[in-house]
Amino acid sequence: MSYERLTNKKDDSDTLEHGSYRLQEFTPGISLSGYKDLSADVHIGWRHDDSLLNHSLQLASKTFIQNYTVRYSRSDLASSQIGLTIRNRKFTESFREKRNIDNETILLRWQTELNPWMKSIKLDWFYEIATGQTTKLDRIFQRVAKGTGNYRYVGDLNGNRIMDPPDFQLTRFDGDYIALTFPTDDLIPIIDLKASSRIRLNPKYLLTSPGLLEKAISTLSSETYLRVEEKSSEADRKQIYLLKFNRFLNDQTTLLGTNLIMQDVYFLEDDPEFSIRYRYTQRKSLAQYTLLNERTYLHEHAVRVRWQFIKEISNQSDYIKTHDILTATERNNRERNVRSENIVSDWSYRPIQNIELGFKFGVGRSSNNNSTVADINEQSVRFVYSFVEHGQASAEITREEVSVNPPSFVVPYQLTNGKANGKSWLIYLRFEYRLSRFMHVSVNYDGRSEGASETIHSGNAEVRAFF
Repeated sequence: MSYERLTNKKDDSDTLEHGSYRLQEFTPGISLSGYKDLSADVHIGWRHDDSLLNHSLQLASKTFIQNYTVRYSRSDLASSQIGLTIRNRKFTESFREKRNIDNETILLRWQTELNPWMKSIKLDWFYEIATGQTTKLDRIFQRVAKGTGNYRYVGDLNGNRIMDPPDFQLTRFDGDYIALTFPTDDLIPIIDLKASSRIRLNPKYLLTSPGLLEKAISTLSSETYLRVEEKSSEADRKQIYLLKFNRFLNDQTTLLGTNLIMQDVYFLEDDPEFSIRYRYTQRKSLAQYTLLNERTYLHEHAVRVRWQFIKEISNQSDYIKTHDILTATERNNRERNVRSENIVSDWSYRPIQNIELGFKFGVGRSSNNNSTVADINEQSVRFVYSFVEHGQASAEITREEVSVNPPSFVVPYQLTNGKANGKSWLIYLRFEYRLSRFMHVSVNYDGRSEGASETIHSGNAEVRAFF
């Protein structure tokens, strides 16, 4: 049982002011356990909320709360938990007149983990669904200190004399705007679903035979990850409960939704000397704002190879092929259809444990709508020195070269990953040292010259003491 009361009054006055409230809640419950691997909890509660009306606290609403939880656990082979919460809130007539609406909220959460067959298979499942009311979102851009944002204003591109979303572009440095979403006024009944599943296969825990085929299969492993999120105003809620995907990402009912598929296949995953990973990613999403809908699609293939030539020298090389599409119901500069291919190779030389010398280079080409083409190459050198148990000093110099053809004032961020057209130089210096358990020193310097722009220097130093 809980009781809470807050009264706001002006000096020398007994009149209650805005912000005063009172609540009372009584929630008895019962727990059941000891029956094999099962346990359960049941809690039933009542809550009364009093709010300010005519300068006095009056009953505003009554809420009936139900909580049910069932758990199953069997050693490390399987575990599962299902929880259901139902909240039914009804307002009094006086507060209904103030535009408060009776509502019922249902929250169901189900988590399961299975590890059968000597852990050669691992399955994780998560399912959560909630009902309630929400508003349509709108997006605005808020100005912030230069360098703390991730967008920049590029001008009135659509010619409507208003600073609206089509006039802003992502930027890597010196952004002075951030994107915010805020609710509008009209409430919409919605159902909010989040579900994911992870399946990991590792045959080496199951195959113990010395045969050639068994040894070959045991070098492979895989992980599959599926995730769906859907915030929808679908009237037939059963279609969302039962994961009928033809009702998902719907222009009429979806407020915000994402579908993600990620598939990893490994060769010699745990071998420190040589391993390969192939990753396939597909993501579809839809966001419905007040003035427009945005739909995105990402399709990516990536191969990563790691090997250790000798104890001191190692390499990681990545090949990434991506197709990134964004469409909107209102034409704007955020729309894109970018295809790209990139190769990055990172070499590391560690003559002793606390010194690392690294060299990384990459090349790539991307195109937008098969018209604007960007050729990219970059090289960087880094040096890292570690002070055992005290800190680290590092320095990195990067050269980037981007050639956009034909040249364009507005280039999608994804076409060059934010890199400026032309040659750029980036310098990073970092120093962190712990003088004692209670004193820490850090010094940072960033220098950059992007394209034809002037060189920008920035740095900071900090001494932090703990008392």
